[in-house]
Amino acid sequence: IFAQDVPSLIPAVLEEAMRAGLPVAEVSYRLPTLDDVFLSLTGRGLRDAEAGARERMRAHMMARARMGRRRR
Repeated sequence: IFAQDVPSLIPAVLEEAMRAGLPVAEVSYRLPTLDDVFLSLTGRGLRDAEAGARERMRAHMMARARMGRRRR
């Protein structure tokens, strides 16, 4: 669950879980990572973006190499 002010929401979430009869074994939260923020803004993970950039660079370099061979 993504939410702002998570610590204040925890009691309400626990109450709803108890009302619904859902057992809760553990509750924890963490601050978002840079990858979480990037994913929420772009819909892609940082690693996906890095891999895509590497593939584009590789394709570009291969195309330049082919062009260089044609000019000779």
